[in-house]
Amino acid sequence: MIGLGFTAAIAAQNVQLVVATASLNPIADATLSAIPIGVLVASLLATAVWRAIAIKPESRPQARVWALLPLAVTAGVAAALPLSLLAAVTSGDALRLPDLAVGLILLFVGLAALAAWTASAARATLTATATATATATATGSQRSWPVVVAAAAVGAPLFALWHTMLTTGLLRVAN
Repeated sequence: MIGLGFTAAIAAQNVQLVVATASLNPIADATLSAIPIGVLVASLLATAVWRAIAIKPESRPQARVWALLPLAVTAGVAAALPLSLLAAVTSGDALRLPDLAVGLILLFVGLAALAAWTASAARATLTATATATATATATGSQRSWPVVVAAAAVGAPLFALWHTMLTTGLLRVAN
C-alpha cells in the first residue's frame, strides 16, 4: 500500500504538470488530472480491504484493515510528494510543512473513512451471502465489484479535491 501511495502521488503531480502546459486553469488541471489516479487509489484500497474482510467476515475488522492500510497509502504519498516534478519547479512553495501536515492528515482521515465503509459493506455482503448459501467462495470476488465500484466513485472525486487543495495552494494553514 505504501507503493500505491508513492505511485499515486508521483503520477498525480506529474500528470498535473503536463496538463498545466496546455491549459490556463490550474484548479481544473489539478482536479481533472487527479480523478483517474483517485479511481486507482480508491479501488485498490477497497479491494485490499475486501480481501482482508473476506478471510473472516463474521468477526469485527481489525484496526490494520481500516487504519493501517490507509496509513500506509498516506505514508507513500508523504514520501513521494517532495520527489515529483511539481515540487522541483515550485521551489518548495507548494509543499510548506504546515500545509503538508494538515493535507496528509486529511488524506488519512478520508482514506480511513473509505476503508471503514468498505469493511462494513464487505462484512454485510459476505455474511448475508454466507447465510444465504452455504457454498460461499473464500474471497467473494464475484460479489466484490459493486462495493469496489462504489468506493471508487466516492473516493476518486474526494482524492481529486484533496490533491487540488494541496497542490494549488487552496489549503493554507498559516501565512
